[in-house]
Amino acid sequence: MSPQEATALHVLAYVLLHNGQPDKAAVLLEAVDALRPGDTRTVLALATAHLRGGAAARALHALDRFTRDAPAPPTANLLKAQALSLLDRPAEAKVAMQAFLDPTPPL
Repeated sequence: MSPQEATALHVLAYVLLHNGQPDKAAVLLEAVDALRPGDTRTVLALATAHLRGGAAARALHALDRFTRDAPAPPTANLLKAQALSLLDRPAEAKVAMQAFLDPTPPL
């Protein structure tokens, strides 16, 4: 899949997501992720689609890839805090939110 094709699917997923169809957006983003694994933008969009579709556990699963493949961007910590909160895991949500608010590790 070319970068232009991936961008076109991202745009379509964005439109679906913002028109109340997060499940359809997630399907498109899963396809992009399968064809172009490791793309930060895709993983963040996929986690967002899962959260908006009420699938917090699936959002966490998508975000877990950052710990294995690459460092998580601050936005991933915000999404993780939201997912953990939805899963009634407040202590972990607090840690993730703190990581979002202060992304630089202490010296």
